Amino acid sequence: AEVTEVESGQRRKDYKTVLREVIQRHPGQRIVYELLAATGPDHAKVFQVAVRVNGLAYGTGKGRTKKEAEQHAAGEALKKFQER
Repeated sequence: AEVTEVESGQRRKDYKTVLREVIQRHPGQRIVYELLAATGPDHAKVFQVAVRVNGLAYGTGKGRTKKEAEQHAAGEALKKFQER
């Protein structure tokens, strides 16, 4: 899934923004993005990031940049929140 944006009415939002909005509905929740690994040569690094909500891992993602990896992790976390 290379998509990094979510349709939301007329505006397009990224997964990190949508996840933050979902989490903010529950006061006291904290989102932390944690870099798990950066592998490969400098010109072709792959970053792996985990997103944690209140210390619990909700998703991981990989990408060519930390930002892209965070987007994938947030997208995975959103799927878990929608399944609840």
